[in-house]
Amino acid sequence: MIASTLLQTVLLTASPHAGFALPPLELRFMQPGDEEGEEGGEEGGEEGGEEGGEEGDDPLAGDEEVAEGPVEGDGDGDASAPPADPSAAPEDSGGKRKNKEWNLQIQAGGEFFVSGQFLAKGASFRFGAWKQLWIRGFMVGGGPFLHYSILVDPAASDTVGLLTFNGDFIIGGGKYQKFAVFFHATAGLGIGHVSDNGGDTIIVPIGRPLAGVGGYGHITERISIGGLVDFGYYVVAVGVDAMITLGFHFGK
Repeated sequence: MIASTLLQTVLLTASPHAGFALPPLELRFMQPGDEEGEEGGEEGGEEGGEEGGEEGDDPLAGDEEVAEGPVEGDGDGDASAPPADPSAAPEDSGGKRKNKEWNLQIQAGGEFFVSGQFLAKGASFRFGAWKQLWIRGFMVGGGPFLHYSILVDPAASDTVGLLTFNGDFIIGGGKYQKFAVFFHATAGLGIGHVSDNGGDTIIVPIGRPLAGVGGYGHITERISIGGLVDFGYYVVAVGVDAMITLGFHFGK
């Protein structure tokens, strides 16, 4: 402070305008803590400037983040597309589990029945159709049949004719359009005529219940051949039928 006062006095004395007063000068000697304060201030300013520069360097950063999101209308991410309908796929006919068919049957063979002293044998014919349902390897069906037999008793020279209208039932299995084995049952009502060697003829009502086993195999997709054996009761006689069968198959 003394040096400052002396310097001011000298300047006032040397100045041509003594009335002009300069503001008092104040000299201050640097203290040891002043350098640390200046360095801290400079470092703080530099760090603040660098951080501000890093945060504000890329003004388009927000725009890039928005651009990276899914773009509306893009075909790859279109959620509005309807899901595929599995029912629209064509069905494989080979994978069916159920099949239906009509089996038109022509059956021809022999018949034999016996009652006490009476014995007759001869030809037998059946004509009709079975409606068959196949569920995988299982088969069930049935239908109407017309059954006619013409039999002869050689010992008495008698001729016996039987005509019945039957209903058939079959159940079994096999492979559709390949082969089948089955249990067969049939029952029918009709008339019988008996002619003796003297020319007398008697017509009587008869019933013809039969049961047995059968089977067939396909030789083409629509045609099959097979066999059928039935045992039954003919009012007053016990008999057996043995047939060769020819089938014509119509269905899905």
